[in-house]
Amino acid sequence: MPAKTLLHAAIIGCFFSLLPQMLLAQAAIRLQTGKALEKTLAESVSCSVQRMPLTRQLDDIRQSGVCLIRDRRVDPSVPLSLQTGFLPRRELLKQLAALIPNTAASFTSDYVCIAPTPVAFRLPLLLQVIEQQAAVWRRLPASTIPRRTLLPVRPSWERPAIPAELLAIAARDAGIRITNPEAIPHDVWDSAELPAMSFPELACLVLNQFDLFPELDATAAEIRIVPVPTDRPLELRHSFPAELRAALEQLSGNGKPDTPIRWTRTTAVFTATLERHAQFAATIEQARSANGSSSGVPGNSLRTRTFQLQAERAPLGSIVATLRASGVTIEIAGEQTAIIQKRLQLVVPINAGEQTGEDFFKGLFGQHFGTVLVLDDRVQLRE
Repeated sequence: MPAKTLLHAAIIGCFFSLLPQMLLAQAAIRLQTGKALEKTLAESVSCSVQRMPLTRQLDDIRQSGVCLIRDRRVDPSVPLSLQTGFLPRRELLKQLAALIPNTAASFTSDYVCIAPTPVAFRLPLLLQVIEQQAAVWRRLPASTIPRRTLLPVRPSWERPAIPAELLAIAARDAGIRITNPEAIPHDVWDSAELPAMSFPELACLVLNQFDLFPELDATAAEIRIVPVPTDRPLELRHSFPAELRAALEQLSGNGKPDTPIRWTRTTAVFTATLERHAQFAATIEQARSANGSSSGVPGNSLRTRTFQLQAERAPLGSIVATLRASGVTIEIAGEQTAIIQKRLQLVVPINAGEQTGEDFFKGLFGQHFGTVLVLDDRVQLRE
């Protein structure tokens, strides 16, 4: 294959991601939830991709243990190009989503949703509504609401999966009756593995992608599928880092909420329509980015941080350029000489799984340079 074709296949379609503690195989991925997910989303990463399909980029990020849910309306094949320095993984996801028109990333305690903007921001809010309704179920006797009804399970399915069938099986296992299952539109989904959640939470996640909502009966283990409650007032809670409160108070002074906000150090509670709540949730994410959280930097030495490079074959010079674009300083002695320029044109196979920086860079360049010196803040290559 000509070198130009190799460049397109290997570099233009590769994702050089500097991901701490990346897991190697899909089967070995342990989904992060709660505080562990917060930590993973806060880790500094960098990205350099050209026209890579969204689904491949999301698969790369899933290797870190982040459960990523792509809404059915988001095209998995859309090609995206992005080049960043080091920034928190949370900000990287937001930037990737923003490359797709009218699309955003929203965050729950257990997973990240990539969806059309209003759909993405309303999902965590609808989960709050579900929790409010589930609290009513918990107060009912076991003879009315079986205890297994709200027990968490680990949903998973293989392609091709039909949402109506998925929910029918899960409802049966939970002892819940869906009173109008015909309301679920037909669709076919890819395989998925989700964190532990109750059936009402799963139903909310699935139905939100059809602009529907599972309304829990207040007196029986039954669910009725209804349109997303966009018009009725809802009292909901919004959480945010403490340092954002002052900015959010100022931003909320323009009459967005329908009633006064009850503030604490890290929460805001008010009653409004779902649309207004979604706007406020989007404002929180904008404030996070504006507060400087997008300026993440590597938190440790290049020698000890974990790296993984994903590609097949590529010219050495293209590998060096891409790593530099990702924020890694690489110094090559005599780089402009003819002998080094010729060496950088070599097309080489790449097999760099999860490794510390010391091993990663020596394995990548050791066969082509006499000395590979990995320092805390740079890599030096010499004859």
